[in-house]
Amino acid sequence: MIIASPWSKGGYVNSQVFDHTSSLMFLENILSKKTGKKIRSNKISSWRRVICGDLTSTFRPSEGVSSVTPTPLKREEVVTNIQNAKNKPAQVKPNPLSKSEIDSGAYLPQQERGTSKACALPYQLFAECNLDRSKTKVELQLEAGRGNFGQKVLTVGAPFNVYTTNLYNGQAGKTWAYAVKNGDKILDPLALQNFGNGQYNLCISAPNGFFRAFKGDKDDPLLKINCHYEVKGFLSKKPSGNIELILENEGDQDLKINVIDNAYKSDITRSISLDKKSGKTFIIDLQRSSGWYDFTIQLEGYSVFSKQYAGHVETGEDSITDPYMGGVV
Repeated sequence: MIIASPWSKGGYVNSQVFDHTSSLMFLENILSKKTGKKIRSNKISSWRRVICGDLTSTFRPSEGVSSVTPTPLKREEVVTNIQNAKNKPAQVKPNPLSKSEIDSGAYLPQQERGTSKACALPYQLFAECNLDRSKTKVELQLEAGRGNFGQKVLTVGAPFNVYTTNLYNGQAGKTWAYAVKNGDKILDPLALQNFGNGQYNLCISAPNGFFRAFKGDKDDPLLKINCHYEVKGFLSKKPSGNIELILENEGDQDLKINVIDNAYKSDITRSISLDKKSGKTFIIDLQRSSGWYDFTIQLEGYSVFSKQYAGHVETGEDSITDPYMGGVV
């Protein structure tokens, strides 16, 4: 199901996953609150309930704006309009465009420039991939967190699609599909020997531009990287909209780490020296990009190793669409 955002009230974009069961889950929500009873359809699978939203994230408080209650449709007018549409003459169909006309067309679709207002989304997603201590496999970890967004937005589960650009068991374009429940995580170990030349190359995508790309091999250092979301407030622990990057060097060699901004012209780019058996945590400020980020981590002396993180930090508040995609960065 697509929320046709430009025609919705206020023009807010909503990038949560919905399908044909979402409207039924929306009715469940309304009727449960009205009756005080738990109403659930047995026609919706648990998988769809994890993956698909119930449309509530598309709504916002009216903030005191008065509205007129729509009047019921009049049967005679509806029937007449249907009959008039049925009796219209057949539409003249234009001839299909030829390949040369398509190639020479000056009006091919382009991404609309600028940003739009975006609904608060109930996602707090994580994905990491680290070489284990035996250096024989990589551990893929996917998580849908229970973010503290307050009462306005309740976090949900999400789908994760994973693929490799390398060969896997001799197969090109190998893909994996995962569904992670809210508050749950999945750990999937993948043997290095199954990847072509023993080099893993995994790309992970999830809703609203969430993307991760991990590359490496058996020579990776014992460096654990965790891309978390900064929280503020001693009691509230609400997301600030910034990234908290946690680096842990568990190996016996000092490391020189380079963090590179890929898109938003922020001050993310930096070099970090990390001593053996030590760790560092630092905050990546995303206020200028309204919570959007895209950066890569590389290591000096390790040409294969690379980790890319991209997406949007949800805070439970309305935001804007991707300014890089809109060409305004």
